[in-house]
Amino acid sequence: MLRLRKTARRVLLFALCQVVVIFVRLALYVVKFSRIQKMLTSQRATNHKNEARAFIIARNVQKAARFVPNASCLTQALSAQAVLSWFGVPTEMVLGASKSNADPRLLSGRPGTDFHAWLTWKGQVILGGEELETQTFVPLSRFPTIETG
Repeated sequence: MLRLRKTARRVLLFALCQVVVIFVRLALYVVKFSRIQKMLTSQRATNHKNEARAFIIARNVQKAARFVPNASCLTQALSAQAVLSWFGVPTEMVLGASKSNADPRLLSGRPGTDFHAWLTWKGQVILGGEELETQTFVPLSRFPTIETG
């Protein structure tokens, strides 16, 4: 019975992540991501101690994104930040540009500029770290979980 409950929780968590990734992917076509972040994230309680939950949800979002066409790093980071905020885990989404193209004056309209979004929890990258290992990105903007109330 205990094994069945654990399996049901895992399936429900994956389904939640899947729905959020699909919603964020579709919403990014219509709305600015900052508005989506404000709409989806809510920090009810600050639970800084739950490291396992942060990594489990990030991994589920990453797996769910495999089934969504063109689910970019921004889609994944925004989705994971939303789900984690619902569980009371504060995170920070970071947007960056490749180090060779990091001059902000050159970013507008420059072909070949490479951008990346990743999610951190307590200063540790929990989503999007694969790109950071192969290429150096300079953080341009940081978006912490929005606190309400």
